[in-house]
Amino acid sequence: MSLPAVLSSIPTRGRFGPGLAAGAFASGGRGWGRLGEELYAIYRDDGAGVFNEAMPAALVAAAAGDYAVPADLRPALTDTDVKLWIAANGADGAPHVFDYSPGGHVVRLSGGAAMDTAQKKFGPSSILLGGGKIVEIDNHADFTFGTNNFTISLHVRFSALLTSGEAYLWRQYDDDEHYIELKLSAGPLLLFYAINGAGNVIAFLTNSISLAVDKWYHIAVTCSDAALSLYVDGARIDVGARNDAFSALAANPYIDFSGSDATGWMDDLYISTRAEWTGATFTPPVTHWGFSTRATWNYARAGVGPDGTRGALSAAGAIVVDAAGLIYHDPGPAPVDLTAEARADGKIRLTWHAPAGAATTPDGYIVYMDIGGVWTEQERVSYGGRGYAWTSAALTNAVEYDFIVRAYRTVGGIDYIEPNTTSVSATADDAGPPAITAVAARMM
Repeated sequence: MSLPAVLSSIPTRGRFGPGLAAGAFASGGRGWGRLGEELYAIYRDDGAGVFNEAMPAALVAAAAGDYAVPADLRPALTDTDVKLWIAANGADGAPHVFDYSPGGHVVRLSGGAAMDTAQKKFGPSSILLGGGKIVEIDNHADFTFGTNNFTISLHVRFSALLTSGEAYLWRQYDDDEHYIELKLSAGPLLLFYAINGAGNVIAFLTNSISLAVDKWYHIAVTCSDAALSLYVDGARIDVGARNDAFSALAANPYIDFSGSDATGWMDDLYISTRAEWTGATFTPPVTHWGFSTRATWNYARAGVGPDGTRGALSAAGAIVVDAAGLIYHDPGPAPVDLTAEARADGKIRLTWHAPAGAATTPDGYIVYMDIGGVWTEQERVSYGGRGYAWTSAALTNAVEYDFIVRAYRTVGGIDYIEPNTTSVSATADDAGPPAITAVAARMM
């Protein structure tokens, strides 16, 4: 049974039973949720058929799907190359955040920094920054890059753009001669800069970028065998070389916009000892880093009366939880029979079918076009029946274009998108009769 179906099975107020049968359930701490005016408790199957009351309200307070589960229910990342992963999932205003990497580093929010559900790239929330709000991580050898490969990746969004000062997206600073920083400065300029001793510049990458308010940007810097790359939204804006080993720094790393007039949000900060991207372009992450690490557990629920007594348990259902503590919702299967057709007006028409007999129905399909090496969303086509078609705007004549179509569901404001990578291509033709090009599916 799906979570919404189980949610709908809560007894109405005033019809609670006398409580759970003695011996049938082990109390694991009171976990109450609220749905409208109803209170209920969530029970987890311990694997031996005993349902323990152990689920906090945070998991089930929003029936639509904005959930965060306790640590003992999240599947742990086992990828030891991941050195930091701040998924920024939490209740609105929560003054704490966690590192989900295997290292489990201590992360502190100060100066009013907090979870904010008003904006989010992935999951239910992001971290509000600016005006003295700071994210600080306890220093650790994991953040000594040395001569290793590495990636620093995060998503940022601005409510006020930087016009003066500096906004630090990642900074390790001991003194003016020993530091590593990824930052924005007036211009705006994006810079990655590292110094180890007087005049010893380890790395310096920079370029001017264009920013707008109320838009998410993916920013990353990678090091691969001493080759450095700086990226914005999957496009490399500068390259360089590591001139020496990055030094071991003593100060705590931090993220802080308050040295500038910028305000905004940060989401999904990730650091690894791999160069996740090395080419001129790539498609930025469409889900958080732990999205594919999942665990399934069974649950049931009972209504809670005004005096705390429990009603009868609902039927059991299953929840799939990912490594960020979010409940995963199956977006549905990939489309089938995808074709591309060049029309005489310079447009390209795609057609596809929904597979028959699918267990999950998507909300629809997202059409992506390869623009400069980045799969860029074009339009969402609502689900309805088996046959679908989409037509592009007029395109440049005699240029071949590549497309992908993926199923999606949006639950609680979160997009769940299946990872289909089979693309089709067609060459725009603005003269002559319509002609279907040779459509060869290729795997990315």
